[in-house]
Formats: sequence, C-alpha cells, structure tokens
Amino acid sequence: MSAVQTTLFNKMEEILNILKSKPPFSPAAESIPIAEPQSSATNLLPQTGSNEVIVNGTNVLIMPSKNPYTFGLTLLDMFFSREELSMSLLFSSSKSDRASLDQAKVSRIIEVMNKRYQPGDWDMKTFVAKANQKCRDSKP
Repeated sequence: MSAVQTTLFNKMEEILNILKSKPPFSPAAESIPIAEPQSSATNLLPQTGSNEVIVNGTNVLIMPSKNPYTFGLTLLDMFFSREELSMSLLFSSSKSDRASLDQAKVSRIIEVMNKRYQPGDWDMKTFVAKANQKCRDSKP
C-alpha cells in the first residue's frame, strides 16, 4: 500500500471511530443552514417520523438519488460552497496542496449517508475518490 493510500485509510478509520464514539445523530437537535439541494435523481426513500434529517428545511433522507454516491455528492453541494469545494479535498494528502474540508461537516455527511443507506450499499474509498474528483472539478 502506498503512503497516500495508507494516509487515506488512516483518515477514514479516524472518522469512522469518531462516528462510532458519538451518540446517535438527532436530526431535531441541529439544522445546518446551507444551500438548497440540486438533484435530478429518481429514487425516493419513504418518509417516516423518526427518520428525518432536516437541512435548510429539507428532509434529506427523502431526497431523490440514483445511488449512495450521488446522494453523498449532493450533500457535499448542500454543506459546502463551490468556492470551498474548489479549494479543498475531502481529506488532505501529500500529493496535493489543497486543504481538507471541514471534518465536522464531512462526518455529518457520512453519518447521514449511513442513516439512509446500509453499510454494504456503498464503499468509503469509492465515495472519497468521487468526492475528491468533484472538488477538483469545482470552479469557484
């Protein structure tokens, strides 16, 4: 395993350990003010009273999404501005001079993805690669 892969793996493990050590996410406790979602996906998750994660007045758990990765990328758009995305990566690496995105928000995105999708439905390594590519492709 290369040094970059080892660093990325260690960062992912660190975030997963943080998520495991935190009490379960309470959607009623916090609502982060962010931009409206911009998605043209096809599937809907049925809404239930206990499964709500409200972001800027929108229950993100029932947002349309083609797959877990497009859902996560849509959450990136909701939590971060284009400028933040264009200047950062999900996790910083030695290969790039870009800084990491706010890890509290990244942890929240991963938490929401885990709430909507089963662990076997998506892979952290694939999501990180897609999110970093989205950051590289973003224009301020």
